[in-house]
Amino acid sequence: MPKSIAHRFIRLPEVAKMVGVSKGTIYNWMHKGTFPKSISLGPQTVV
Repeated sequence: MPKSIAHRFIRLPEVAKMVGVSKGTIYNWMHKGTFPKSISLGPQTVV
């Protein structure tokens, strides 16, 4: 395992592509508490 891991924010479309499910499925998972909730970075930016 690397000593340092770089962290970055990922937008929902990229997450959906990485996980291989629809955005709706991810929203359902967030609502159920089985997937990390989104983070608001500003009035029009959510990651």
